[in-house]
Amino acid sequence: MKKIDKILYINRVNLLAEQRYLESKGLNEVNDKYKVDVSNKIFYHGTTTKIDKLDTLFRQNNPIPVGRMTGSSNYGTGIYFTPNLGFDESNPSYSDSGRIQNTYRGENAYKWAYDDNEGYIYIMKLKPNANIVNQHFNPPNDENFYFNYQNIEMDKYKVLRENGVDGVYSGADELVIINTDAIQTFKLYYKFITKYKVGELQRGKILNPKILNKEDVESHLKGILGDSYKKYEHKHNMTFYTSNDDNIDITIAISPIRGQAVKV
Repeated sequence: MKKIDKILYINRVNLLAEQRYLESKGLNEVNDKYKVDVSNKIFYHGTTTKIDKLDTLFRQNNPIPVGRMTGSSNYGTGIYFTPNLGFDESNPSYSDSGRIQNTYRGENAYKWAYDDNEGYIYIMKLKPNANIVNQHFNPPNDENFYFNYQNIEMDKYKVLRENGVDGVYSGADELVIINTDAIQTFKLYYKFITKYKVGELQRGKILNPKILNKEDVESHLKGILGDSYKKYEHKHNMTFYTSNDDNIDITIAISPIRGQAVKV
């Protein structure tokens, strides 16, 4: 077999294999026009809780409202991913406010990993044959089908899965996965441990602050205020503490800050 014939033969085999994959998922030519190839992209998922097992129905299966720790939405199905980490990996440091310049139109992973305690960013890559469609997808013979890709409702989720859709990719570089079998790799990439700026409060500012780990804050407070002290509500991202001893007239302020990201 000539070299050119061999290349053509291999290409045909690959095309047939892809077609069989599509047919096995119930796809046809109408569906194919919505397909998006993002198999070469790297995606990230930010969260404030560790993920032991991916679940596209985690909002429905969690009896406690999970709120913003989910990434992108408070309801609907699917798992939100973005190609935007939200920071420069060559210098992964953070401002006190946690405000990061967004280089994509979609959400960045750091935003959803931000918390007063710990945060996590996972890295993900899709399988080459993952069936990803754009947000304009319509099932065969249903031109009026509409769904919000950021909040895919359960009835829409079922229709998408019945049509072999693994995930939806938007023009804003946002990806919502509704079938975890389409994921090739998913692993913890960065971990953030919040540190705390602690010092005497004077004129609304923390004077000569110390940067402490969470486990060191209490002993530091006791060393200044004594064993008995009271806590005041948050104000401007700070928490105030005063001593119950009338002889100790000082207010200590604590403000959470982000330490350097730790690559796992």
